[in-house]
Amino acid sequence: MDANPDYQVPATTDVSVLSGIVGTDDFEESFGEPLSHALDLSTWHPGEDLGRLYGELEAQVEQAVAEEEPQRAAIRTEVFPRISIRRGAPRDAGVYQATVDQVEHIHRALLFNGAVEACDGTTATHDSLAITITQIGICLARYQGDSGSWVHRLYRRDLRTKIADPVEAALALIERRQRRGGIDQPDRQGNLSELFRRGIMSYAERAVLLDRSTAPWRMGHGQPAP
Repeated sequence: MDANPDYQVPATTDVSVLSGIVGTDDFEESFGEPLSHALDLSTWHPGEDLGRLYGELEAQVEQAVAEEEPQRAAIRTEVFPRISIRRGAPRDAGVYQATVDQVEHIHRALLFNGAVEACDGTTATHDSLAITITQIGICLARYQGDSGSWVHRLYRRDLRTKIADPVEAALALIERRQRRGGIDQPDRQGNLSELFRRGIMSYAERAVLLDRSTAPWRMGHGQPAP
């Protein structure tokens, strides 16, 4: 697409928004390859070429570890000691080294005998013109297996059955979704739905841990009060 030499940024444009745009140089600095290289399908590998994938993955990990090594000593000697003396640090804050015997004790006394249960949730959304269906699933599990799973569905109907002018309502809905840019792209209504979805899922995770779990130790996802 040709650039328009006459284009000018409107006077009302927020410069802070423009400053947050990520450029090709930022991409190359982060990933070690030009954006044009990543977009060139001739540089992609067939999915069945697993041997090359494993070799490349091993080389990348080895290089990352080698680059990390010079920083490790400085972090351990300078940063770690500051954790326990930081302002507002909780009691017993610091860095501790677990022994093999301690890890084995945790495995046998807590994890493998079912004294710990963990809960996490996930969501999936099907977005169509007439209805948007969001399914929220919560699972409680321990090492012995699944301790329970629960599912709830949210239905958002943009086209109501009782409307004065169904044609006008449908055209307005299509126009709103066109401005949104595509399926699963954010808009105000979509952000509201995401807020509800995340809020209900977070609440359900904690409610399951509180009311459905019987384990003395319970693990959740995220902050206790998100």
